[in-house]
Amino acid sequence: MSIIVRDTERTITLNTIHTTYQIRFTELGHVLHLYYGERIEPDDLGYLLRPINISFAPNPYEIREERTFSIDIVPQEYSGANTGDFRIPALELLSDDGIQGTDLRYVSYKILPGKVQLETLPSADGDTDACETLILTLRDAASAVRVDLIYGVYEQLDVITRSAHIFNEGTTGLTLEKVSSMTLDIPFGTWDLIHFHGRHAMERQMERSALPHGRTAVGSLRGSSSHHHNPFVMLAERNACETQGAVYGILPVYSGNHQTE
Repeated sequence: MSIIVRDTERTITLNTIHTTYQIRFTELGHVLHLYYGERIEPDDLGYLLRPINISFAPNPYEIREERTFSIDIVPQEYSGANTGDFRIPALELLSDDGIQGTDLRYVSYKILPGKVQLETLPSADGDTDACETLILTLRDAASAVRVDLIYGVYEQLDVITRSAHIFNEGTTGLTLEKVSSMTLDIPFGTWDLIHFHGRHAMERQMERSALPHGRTAVGSLRGSSSHHHNPFVMLAERNACETQGAVYGILPVYSGNHQTE
């Protein structure tokens, strides 16, 4: 079984043959990313989130006197905007009522056999023997926006696919100003960014550079990935090479306009 739910610990673990990916929900419904890396057999990796005093970081109103939790510093599964997290958001919206925040909280989950297909976009295939799908539902109460995070777990291929579906469940119009397919929030490490630029007859020229503080983005506005900038990116440990070290690879299946930040 590649998807394991432990309701008591409020964790969901995704396993491929060589990797483990774990998600946790807080009591307030924040959906946190605990771990993605070499396969291990944990019950709960919540101990990786060490409570520390964050006196100058904003925290949710419900626990406004608690100084050891802030969504500005915890690793999130899918980040909103204008609610206390000052990092790169995955979802930005503006409602006709003037709401600009997206405070996404956990609602429910479903586990399905096989791969959920995207109706209008290319997507990976997978039958019940090759893949399991997790649908994780989040909601913002103020704007009535629902977000379904879709995880396809291909255990034997060591692949986890991601997509995000956005629904307006309210009566007020909404403008989506930014929607990302996924967030991968890694709270540790010193990383190099590897990406692939190019031109005619010199496609996929690898460029590797240290990932600095601040915002770094690669992408293309040409309508397709093309030879000018391939959408595949990697985050590699500083000393990682062809034979050792941790490397995370992310490849958008849909190769239209794309951006990775």
